[in-house]
Amino acid sequence: MAITDAYVYATSIAFCLRTGTRELPVAIADCDTARRRKQAGKVIRGARLLGNLSISTSPIVSRMMRLYGRFAPTEEFVHQIVKTDKSNRDYLRRHDRGRYGPKELEKSEQGRA
Repeated sequence: MAITDAYVYATSIAFCLRTGTRELPVAIADCDTARRRKQAGKVIRGARLLGNLSISTSPIVSRMMRLYGRFAPTEEFVHQIVKTDKSNRDYLRRHDRGRYGPKELEKSEQGRA
């Protein structure tokens, strides 16, 4: 999520400086959206849950996590990573469409709905 956010901020700043269509503080502020915060919150909650399960003192949970880590196929781990990366893909797809700031894209999408 941090790499995606860095990319969005960098491209928004570069677009602003190259075109002069917006002031720099506005371009930076537009990168922080409610949608992105909601998506980041989901990823954080999932990471915390996985972290809590992995350090659980419950013998049953601890054993299940060890068995999962030992016997789950590599494809399962990759699938979970790809599944949780959906928010980044969606965010970048919207951002890259026109090199507009995320808030501008959300406003334009709401206007079409």
